[in-house]
Amino acid sequence: MEGISIVLPTLNRTTFLTDTLDCLVVQEFTYPFEILVVDQSDTYNHAMDEYQWKYPFIKYFHITFFKGLPEARNFGWTHAHYDYILYLDDDISCDNNLLEQH
Repeated sequence: MEGISIVLPTLNRTTFLTDTLDCLVVQEFTYPFEILVVDQSDTYNHAMDEYQWKYPFIKYFHITFFKGLPEARNFGWTHAHYDYILYLDDDISCDNNLLEQH
């Protein structure tokens, strides 16, 4: 399916993650996109409940049975719905045209 799946691994960095999500949810992009947050933190991040409710294109996965960036990226990739995968860190800041540029 044409669009972009953003895979966003994170580990115990809620403040950075929410700042990054705030940048990503306002993307101006011609095609559909989704944000797959793969959280390997010890505890469930309840802030993600509000993001998922407000932005249905955000999918939150709280994973505790593995740890590691490659594993989180691979997990996200296997749950992606779109043809293109964009791996991002949980602490980026970007303009609203990041997806269009990619």
